[in-house]
Amino acid sequence: MSFFSTRILMLFYRELAQLVSSGVAIIEAMDILSKQGGRSQLNKALAGIREDLKSGRSLGEAFLGYPDVFPLLHANMIKYSETSGRLGQGISSLADYLEKEYAMQQSLIVGLAYPVFLLHVGMFLLPLINAFGCNSGGYFRSFLSIFIPVYGLAFLAYLVLRMRKYEGFKTGLDGFILGMPVIGNIVRQFALTRFVRALQVLSASGVSIISGWQMAAESCGNNLVRGSLLSGLPLLQEGQAISKAFIQARVFPASMIGLISSAEKSGSIVQTLNTIATYSEKENETAIAVLTRIIPVFVYLLIAGFIGFRIISFYLGYFNHILSIPGQ
Repeated sequence: MSFFSTRILMLFYRELAQLVSSGVAIIEAMDILSKQGGRSQLNKALAGIREDLKSGRSLGEAFLGYPDVFPLLHANMIKYSETSGRLGQGISSLADYLEKEYAMQQSLIVGLAYPVFLLHVGMFLLPLINAFGCNSGGYFRSFLSIFIPVYGLAFLAYLVLRMRKYEGFKTGLDGFILGMPVIGNIVRQFALTRFVRALQVLSASGVSIISGWQMAAESCGNNLVRGSLLSGLPLLQEGQAISKAFIQARVFPASMIGLISSAEKSGSIVQTLNTIATYSEKENETAIAVLTRIIPVFVYLLIAGFIGFRIISFYLGYFNHILSIPGQ
């Protein structure tokens, strides 16, 4: 889910939860929310949902009819919370879930804004060093020699993201990313945090642990991590303890497994999942903060190294020229 769609859905669920809690009929709520500006795709879906509700369909079933707008996890959460008679609580929990997801995305984007700005400053200033002593044509050629590779890589990254919709390609890409030093561990931690938070919200909405585990695994965002998580599902279907499923997945740290084991004895699974998710989200914030501090340093070193290389090359050429003059 993109940064902007996360924000739009987060605000929508928060507004819907407030309307439902205020006693507004769900059809009327859909009518009110479908007339808000700035979100045409969502408003079109809400208008269709309103008509589905008038024809007798449940809200969860209506949401399932718009997979391009509402992810399967969201539609199922609405469906189960509606069935259990906790629709308002379920929608509010979904809004909370997206708020945490949005906050994590926002901190990453804000943290990367400075190094991206610094890189673009370097793209315009470095050609001045590279074209030292040349005319404006030399500057333009030097600028293109930096601009084309940088934006070529950016375009390649865009194409890779577009191709993630193909499962085979996405699985291979996810495996490559998980194998990267530092980045791989951060991505794995993000996927596990998303899984635990989704499982907690689903359980709080009245979804069974078996259904919740499967839906949360599907929403973790990484195919390889999802496969590991789903390996624990058969144990739950056999009636074994949830801690056994955590162990079987082989992706959770021992501290998480210990907390789940203790929660099973006390019967506070939902509260413990919330504690684990909150702790993991704080770890993610720390990881993002460290990463966004390292990247600017790397960009600084890259620019300084390039400038140093050009200065050394200039003086070496200058001294070689002097030494080559006859009589020197």
